[in-house]
Amino acid sequence: MDQKHNAPPAPGRATAHGRAPAALDPTHDIDAKATVLAVLVGAALVFLGLYLLLVIFDRVVFQEHERKSEHLPNAELETNLKRENAFLQGHLDDGVKGKDIELAIQELLKK
Repeated sequence: MDQKHNAPPAPGRATAHGRAPAALDPTHDIDAKATVLAVLVGAALVFLGLYLLLVIFDRVVFQEHERKSEHLPNAELETNLKRENAFLQGHLDDGVKGKDIELAIQELLKK
């Protein structure tokens, strides 16, 4: 196999396309403006992505909290509501019959 065609051309010599390759100059091989712009844009995209992930994470945590705590039946609340409704209807805790709240309000309105 012929190695001449696989080897890169020597600097300053014409290639198959008729142009000489650009010289490799280590002092001028990085364009500072383009590099700074690329780093700044990359950093901005990273922070924007992290912000979007934070928003999504916050919504997921909120939905999971609601699903686990807000929509479960609350036995203590139901017990308290039953006791308060019974109290407002005149049934006291010790078995003594009291006044219904509606009757008490009607008596106050008549005075």
